[in-house]
Amino acid sequence: MKILISLFLLGAIAQSAMAANGSLLTGISPNSTAQGGTGVSGTGNTLDAMYKNPALLGSQKYGPSKVTVELMGNLYKQGPNANAGPGAFDTNTGVKPLPSLALAYQINPTWAIGLGAFTYGGGVADYSNQAAAAQLGGIQTEHGLIKFQPTVSYNVNEWLKVGVGPFLNYNTLVTNEAFTGTQTTRKADGQFGAGVIAGIAVKPAKGLDLGVTYTSKSGMTFSNMINLSLLGLPTTANAAAGLNSIRLEQPTELALGLGYELTSNWRLAVDGRYIAWAGARGYSDLGWNDQYVVALGTEYKMDKLALRAGFNYGASPIASMSGSTGTVPFESYDIQRSSLDRLNLIAFPGMAESHLSLGAGYAVTEAFDLDLSVMYAPAVTKTRSGTFVAFTPPSTVTPGVAYNYSTTVVQWSVALGGAYRF
Repeated sequence: MKILISLFLLGAIAQSAMAANGSLLTGISPNSTAQGGTGVSGTGNTLDAMYKNPALLGSQKYGPSKVTVELMGNLYKQGPNANAGPGAFDTNTGVKPLPSLALAYQINPTWAIGLGAFTYGGGVADYSNQAAAAQLGGIQTEHGLIKFQPTVSYNVNEWLKVGVGPFLNYNTLVTNEAFTGTQTTRKADGQFGAGVIAGIAVKPAKGLDLGVTYTSKSGMTFSNMINLSLLGLPTTANAAAGLNSIRLEQPTELALGLGYELTSNWRLAVDGRYIAWAGARGYSDLGWNDQYVVALGTEYKMDKLALRAGFNYGASPIASMSGSTGTVPFESYDIQRSSLDRLNLIAFPGMAESHLSLGAGYAVTEAFDLDLSVMYAPAVTKTRSGTFVAFTPPSTVTPGVAYNYSTTVVQWSVALGGAYRF
């Protein structure tokens, strides 16, 4: 019971995360992050076994009591710089701490069980105190993705392993704005959604590892988020519609991984991941495209020291567009296309594409390991332009008003983790 309470407290303090592949981090632990987010075919810790491929949980290092405890801390910075016409402004957000915790037990050489609580994605943007709040809408959003996941793995034989992890997603969301001229100060709403991840790991030949995982869709509804009538046409701009609920689904994912040991101490890995944003409510309303992610990673071991490097690429699910006009359905409400573009480029700019990473691991003792990673995502810029219908109370309507939005996103993270086996 104390462990469960600790895990839920961990979830409560994980306020928000930053986007990497859309709104998902490339990896949870410094081990996976340093190797480009790989881990489907093989991983060096229980956290990434739970997140990347639960079939690998029983293949980790365990102590004499067959118990492993892991604690990871990630300092993440997402730096959107948005321009809605008068000039560019940086978001008013700093570095965010993203904690994760896992406990695993190897029952016997065949069975292993575990329980994890980890921050795995989200996003943040804050333009609530900018001088040009009227241009940027005073937008302030925070979206945190936290997962609570029991996991079980079964080693069928020496070359085949299977695993499953039913999970609870705990997502937090807050959306504030100044569309009425006064900055709102709504509190975040937190909701649970259930899903499952299942995986298979195969060793068809010496030194060669293959892995496949499937992660189901997981949905939840957030109450009293935003007045969508304010994003519509002038005929409904002042409608007393109140605050609308938002239905949000974390998307279905399918991942494939291949790992190969060049030597006894040098391993290469490549993962491919399909993320079905276009089929997930909320993201589909935003018009996000499905994402195909490729991750490359390598690890070289030298006695107690392991050196790691990686690369991760996934084309942004948010595309640049021009010539936008009219309305588009969003959460069962018609809003102006300019408002949808503002939501994508200012409120939820999950547009990072390339990620470069380095890291290292050190075996302090036989029972205690430390891991470190550094990740950098170079600048990506997306633009949206078109026309909208402006409305100035009490009755001035101006169609065909031009707009041009531009956002540049840079990301970096530094992560430290420890694993203790007893």
